[in-house]
Amino acid sequence: MDGFLDLTPCGRTELRIHGVSGTPPDDMLGHPHPRLVAGDRVAGFYRRWWPGGRPSCDDRDVETRRHREAYSWGGLTSGAGSRALWLLLLPFMLLNVAFYMTPRPPLQDTGGRRRLLRRVSAAAQRLLALTLTGILVLSVIGLTMDLVGWQCGRATARCGARHGWLGFLTSEWLGVPHRQLAVTSLVPAAVVVLLWYLGRKTWQAHELTRVPKGDATPGPVLFEDRATWNGGRAVGRLRAAHVTGGFSLVAVLLLAPLARRSGLGQVLLVVHLLVITAVAAAVTWFHIADRPRPSGPAAEPRLRWVDRVSAAAAALYLGTAVLVFLLPLDPGRPEAGGLPWFTGAVLWTFLIQAVLLVVLLGVTMAIAASTRRQPRPEAWAAVAGHPGKDLVGSWALAGLGTPVFGMLGWLLAGGFGAGLALRAAGFLGTPAATDQNGPATSALVVPSPYFWAAGICLVLVAANVIVFVYLLARWRAIRRDLIPQVEKAYERLSPPAVAASDSVADDQAVTSTERADAKRLRSIAGTWAWAALTDHAGRVLGWLLAGTALLLVAGAAAYLRWGAAWLPTRFSWLTTGGSYAIGLAALGLILVGRNAYRNPGLRRTVGILWDLGTFWPRATHPLAPPCYTERVMPDLLDRLDWLAPKDQDRVVVSAHSQGSIIAAALILQLDPAQRQRIRLLTYGSPLQRLYGRWFPAWFGPVALWRVGEVLPVRQPAAEPARNGSAWPWRNLYRPSDPIGGAVFYAYEISAIDNGDVDWQLMDPTVDPPRGDRASPRAYGHSDYPRDPAFDLALRSLEDWDGTGVRSG
Repeated sequence: MDGFLDLTPCGRTELRIHGVSGTPPDDMLGHPHPRLVAGDRVAGFYRRWWPGGRPSCDDRDVETRRHREAYSWGGLTSGAGSRALWLLLLPFMLLNVAFYMTPRPPLQDTGGRRRLLRRVSAAAQRLLALTLTGILVLSVIGLTMDLVGWQCGRATARCGARHGWLGFLTSEWLGVPHRQLAVTSLVPAAVVVLLWYLGRKTWQAHELTRVPKGDATPGPVLFEDRATWNGGRAVGRLRAAHVTGGFSLVAVLLLAPLARRSGLGQVLLVVHLLVITAVAAAVTWFHIADRPRPSGPAAEPRLRWVDRVSAAAAALYLGTAVLVFLLPLDPGRPEAGGLPWFTGAVLWTFLIQAVLLVVLLGVTMAIAASTRRQPRPEAWAAVAGHPGKDLVGSWALAGLGTPVFGMLGWLLAGGFGAGLALRAAGFLGTPAATDQNGPATSALVVPSPYFWAAGICLVLVAANVIVFVYLLARWRAIRRDLIPQVEKAYERLSPPAVAASDSVADDQAVTSTERADAKRLRSIAGTWAWAALTDHAGRVLGWLLAGTALLLVAGAAAYLRWGAAWLPTRFSWLTTGGSYAIGLAALGLILVGRNAYRNPGLRRTVGILWDLGTFWPRATHPLAPPCYTERVMPDLLDRLDWLAPKDQDRVVVSAHSQGSIIAAALILQLDPAQRQRIRLLTYGSPLQRLYGRWFPAWFGPVALWRVGEVLPVRQPAAEPARNGSAWPWRNLYRPSDPIGGAVFYAYEISAIDNGDVDWQLMDPTVDPPRGDRASPRAYGHSDYPRDPAFDLALRSLEDWDGTGVRSG
């Protein structure tokens, strides 16, 4: 290759890790010609290439052997537009995220009661995940086997007259009910096969990548255990259970109409019911949290039996479908009504999920009560008279994130199922509730719980509108309260700006406050207020979901008091509107996901939720979107070994946004010798603001303090202890950033390094630069390297030696 490309390790390296926006390598490197030097296009390391040859020795980076490298992992969560279909599995992802929200003490805690509670919580979540897979399969069964195969297959049904493509149901070879059911059952079975394929493919690409064994034993923080990322065995077993249960569920509803008239059908039905029972028992027994210890790369888990179990379940279903199709089994289909057992399956699944959520709520409350509430390290608690604002706050949702997010996933899964069933019935014919009196023989019967779910969803849409209005009013109040703070901040920073102005133009230099009018300051206060709304998200979500829980209780009481047909007959507009709202929401979700991979601005908006959800390993639902960190962590561990093989080598891990979450976990995974060569620069980091509150067991005060504590530099013994002042870690954040914030203490905005970890920067500036009349825009969460403070912080970390002071 012509030109110059530095491929050497050692020396001093800045390793940049991007955040949720999927920043391209050229933007990360600040160079128009990036070149892939390790990894692949999905997740790889890039360096700068100079087409004109080696840069001059006047370049400080070349003179001092400073390398700049970028790790781009955006391909793991983006790519082809077809990946937008992953968004339909959002309920599965939410349940996985919920697992990591459970409060728990550090690893060395061996309390028998707490361990028992955690195991009960994990078992309840795994069972809930299994029922979510069941809800998905039941939704497809309702569309194909119930509506098309069972109800549209009747001679009295008008589906064929309205839709000519359904004429095959009355053909000579398919004109009997058992054959219609056998053929239409192939569709939900194909969905199970698709989930099996996607789960296995991503499992091979991510979970089977083993993190190598480290030299040190795990420390007191959960992320110091490298087994966190070795989920191949657990996810493989769970996937086999979900796939087996899915096939058996299809087979049970295929055999249900035949069981009363066929002895063979009864035997097969009992077999598949026993399989479902065994699957539920196996899922309850699996210990997700007990992941295999790290080992060498050759010690990959031998899990061939996992695919054999899934293949056996598929073969058992297929054999059942062939027998049903070939044998002369007459189910005796009545003139009206839906597929036998289908409504009961939907209702009992909803009831089981509600019971599991109640159990999960009680267990989580017990765990939270028995766990020390956000324990601080002794050194942190001993700091007296610290000038910053202490950021140690309460847990988000009072530590009940696990049942709350579990309920959210349940609502989405049930809502999608209800919307699909009602819209499909409306498309094929006229929908009617299961228990509705005297439905016409041409009506398509839909389980009553779907009507109730659709009605509740429309009420929730109205509640979300109210929440939006509340947030808008709250933003105005926050903006009003921030105006004095904005004025104070810019007044305090104006003298250095004047002092730095040109002596020739001193007569034109005036303070920022003197030149900025009230309208501009209100605009800045509004920008800061939008960013501050993030801190109210937990409370608002808690209120919304508490109201949802009350609505569900009221709906259940009405269902029991007035019967299943009361809502669809008295308030048909509510169920119809709800079904349309759900359909539009599902379609919008797909469109948003597809466009997010094409539109960088939209990807940045959607990415924060998506990348947050797929950061965590698949602990409870094996068919959820895959965890990208199980590929990222081994990549970075190996690369740091190559970049800094000697004690005198230095690597500054420079991480933005979600990259700072990866960086914090990475540092805790390093061996002690590797940590001595690492410096940390984070910016726009949600470490404390989001992760510390929502995932206290993993990013609480002990974990965050531990990240700084394991870094090499320590305060000299002669000096008094001060929070973070001896650590080679700088965290930059802005008041206009809705995602990033301080890690330990919130300082006032400053133009100079305060010597501590956290450094708050000014954004935006009040006055336009000379020659430009437009007001400077707020950069918010992006473009941190543009700020002069970025280079100051980076150079100070690169020049930081091992004695607790900066060299040079």
